[in-house]
Amino acid sequence: MLKSYVIVISGVTASGKTTLIQELSHKLPDCSLISFDDYSIDALPSAPPIDTPIQEAVNQYDISMLMDDFLKVYNKHHFILVDFPFGISMTH
Repeated sequence: MLKSYVIVISGVTASGKTTLIQELSHKLPDCSLISFDDYSIDALPSAPPIDTPIQEAVNQYDISMLMDDFLKVYNKHHFILVDFPFGISMTH
């Protein structure tokens, strides 16, 4: 059974996420690209205020369409490249 490697590129707006996954797609065989910019992702009606710390604001946005597309290609391509503007740095 084919297993997908998922590479998620996270960064601030206009940091080059989409450009990076597009360039990576030319180097990696059998890729599927999922770009956050291709979706209309709105805050859920139940979303907390924008200044809520990220640890408390989980599931603030509706990413169901993005996830539907992800699941359509998962384990059907060797690599899935995703650009996603939300992330958290964790240091130990």
